[in-house]
Amino acid sequence: MTFTKAKLVMLQRGLRLKRLAQMLDLSEPYLANVIAGRVRPSPATLERIARALDLRLEEVQEPADEV
Repeated sequence: MTFTKAKLVMLQRGLRLKRLAQMLDLSEPYLANVIAGRVRPSPATLERIARALDLRLEEVQEPADEV
């Protein structure tokens, strides 16, 4: 199974998608698609996700090296 760095960080922190979506005021299905790399969010949304997960912008949808 391939994970993005955003998903890996969420797993490591025990942060559920629903909680992150609430924190960012995004719908859960939309955030799931962003994190899976299926959709391209606006730069502002990508920045909010990156900031919430302490990642660089380009890391949000980047494949994770390890799980």
